[in-house]
Amino acid sequence: MAADLGLCPSARPDDLNMADKAIFGIVGGTAEVPQVQYLPDLVPITDEMIEVWRESPVAPGEIMRATGRCKGEGCRQWNESTERWSLIDRWLIAIEPGPSLPDCALRPACRAWQQHKAEACWRCPNFASQTITGLAGDPLQRINLEKVYV
Repeated sequence: MAADLGLCPSARPDDLNMADKAIFGIVGGTAEVPQVQYLPDLVPITDEMIEVWRESPVAPGEIMRATGRCKGEGCRQWNESTERWSLIDRWLIAIEPGPSLPDCALRPACRAWQQHKAEACWRCPNFASQTITGLAGDPLQRINLEKVYV
């Protein structure tokens, strides 16, 4: 039986192949400076929600942060040689830490927390799953954020 790797804090809300899907934050701010507002509890994602999202002109990942069971080796962000989730390692380089640790219902089971504790959590509010890729702001900021996805 595979080890429990925790919950992924960068899941796509509409990923049909992910188990234990839930919303844990709403993305606010701007495309240039996304800011996640955390929900007090995880909100399970239902099939009905996914059906509604299919009709929406806005991708769910642009307006919410979702979680799901970490796929480990089944994830393109998994580093097999270190057996770690590599996206969070890039967050630490590309995203400036915030001023305080956010209140987050995901934290106890979060893969990022498991790997980097508070260092990951300070950066999490400034990460928006899809809005980051569409940034039209400062070129240096865009280059840094694009490192997250390369």
